[in-house]
Amino acid sequence: MANPEHVALLTRIGDERNQAKAWNDWREAHPEIQPDLSGCRLDWEPVLLGADLRGVNLSWSYCPEGYFSGADLTGANLMGAIFRGRGTAKTEFSGTKLIGANLVLAIFDQTLMLVDHLKELGPA
Repeated sequence: MANPEHVALLTRIGDERNQAKAWNDWREAHPEIQPDLSGCRLDWEPVLLGADLRGVNLSWSYCPEGYFSGADLTGANLMGAIFRGRGTAKTEFSGTKLIGANLVLAIFDQTLMLVDHLKELGPA
């Protein structure tokens, strides 16, 4: 389950123009922490343009309307996550675990996706 402190960081960031900057500043100040947002509901349309989400555990999380364009999800775990937001252009997915992830409305324009964890799970 998600670490409540990590979820609280995202929910209290406030002004959408500063969400990614505040998150990135926190990541830079705490490089020893690997954020755990697994299983959380990001229902409020997070605007994390250019966010440093490297290595973040987002498995089984739900984000129907997020904006992650330009974000770095290198090595992140999105196993079973539902990310239906369209704002995924120019996003880095290298080494991201995407087994069972639902990215049905994602737009992968200018996106780097060097993923070795893709697996066909059969009909939805």
